[in-house]
Amino acid sequence: MSADVFAGAERRHRPRTISGDFTYKRFGRETYPRESSPIVGASATLVLPNNPDRLFWSMHNRAVSDITIAFNSQVTTGVGILLASNGGFASQAIEEDGNVVAWEVYAVGPGAGLQLYIFEVLGA
Repeated sequence: MSADVFAGAERRHRPRTISGDFTYKRFGRETYPRESSPIVGASATLVLPNNPDRLFWSMHNRAVSDITIAFNSQVTTGVGILLASNGGFASQAIEEDGNVVAWEVYAVGPGAGLQLYIFEVLGA
């Protein structure tokens, strides 16, 4: 992106990288990543809290059992979005899914000690 897309007060906040320029032009702010590895059990667990600054998330099942995710705390095994064992995943991006990407996500599995890996991109 050329420097002429930034004017006035925006010029002092202008990122100095191509990816930074793109992100700033698209979202009006810089972004940063966040990773987490929550443990899921046989009762609903909040694995992704509500965050209106979230632009993207990707959730990967690292466990040997299937995990089910949903957008409410009443999620039960097999009733929701399935994350298959050993690498099943789901993701959401604000440009494709709208404000749903900011909602909280719950997970449940058939037993204790099931691990997820979550990667998020948040607006700074």
